[in-house]
Amino acid sequence: MPKRRSEQRRRQRSLALALVVAAVGLLAIAEGFRYADAYHNVSDGKDRLLSAARFMEERGPDIQASELDAAERSYRQARSDLDAASSTIGSDPLALLGRQLPWLGGQIGAAEDLLDIGKEGADIGLAAVEAMRSYQAVRDRQAGPLSERVSLFLDAVQPHAERMEQGLAAVEARRSAMDADGLVSPIDSALADLDYHITELRERLDNYDRGSRLAPALSRSAMPSTKRYVISYSERSRVANAW
Repeated sequence: MPKRRSEQRRRQRSLALALVVAAVGLLAIAEGFRYADAYHNVSDGKDRLLSAARFMEERGPDIQASELDAAERSYRQARSDLDAASSTIGSDPLALLGRQLPWLGGQIGAAEDLLDIGKEGADIGLAAVEAMRSYQAVRDRQAGPLSERVSLFLDAVQPHAERMEQGLAAVEARRSAMDADGLVSPIDSALADLDYHITELRERLDNYDRGSRLAPALSRSAMPSTKRYVISYSERSRVANAW
């Protein structure tokens, strides 16, 4: 009798252990699918950002209205993809636990920072689309040489310029708060690219700001430079290249 009870207890323990192992296995599979989805969201979001930014840069001021619509859809979908990836990481209990660990917490935090920067890049891209639409509206509506229309161009673009300035300032603030020590190679490489593009975009925005302040006094010979500053808004979304 005692031997039978002992055997029964062993079987119960074995069954309980098997159930625990199965539960852990299912959890691991579920987590794997969650992070696979997050990875695909990040990859798709990045590809859409880069594709839209490069296309706008290549087409320049001659980009068609339908093409601007397509670029806008790409930026919006990219932001949606990155939002989904952020939600996955932000709601994951293992990620929450990992944030408390010295080294792993830094990696997770840096990845979240880069996702937020990517979302800001998508918003900058959307502002670039609106800037180009405003530029084209003035170009197509107003007759006369560019030297006589530059103030109209700048006035139309200015609200979008301010939005892009705010976006870039947010990216700069987020980057300056990041601790780059001890990060894994992919994240460290992404930060190096980010620093390059931040510097590039800051220089262009500052150049535009100087050009817009001088606009009333610009002569016809200075117009090509001013036009370049206006058109270069299509390149602002290249902050997405950073990650």
